Amino acid sequence: MEWKALRESLSYALDVSDYRDFLGVSTELINDEQPLEFMHETRSDSKFVPDEARRESAGMAGTA
Repeated sequence: MEWKALRESLSYALDVSDYRDFLGVSTELINDEQPLEFMHETRSDSKFVPDEARRESAGMAGTA
């Protein structure tokens, strides 16, 4: 539960660096576009993120 809450918080902020740290991966392993896509998917599916942010991410998920 704690892990999911942190993932959703980081996804809401769209902070790629913190999200990468959360996952424990380096820039050599994944580029910035991959975590950004994951964050948008999480935001668009979350019931805890404001509607405006969900709609914004729904339009961005899968475009990276």
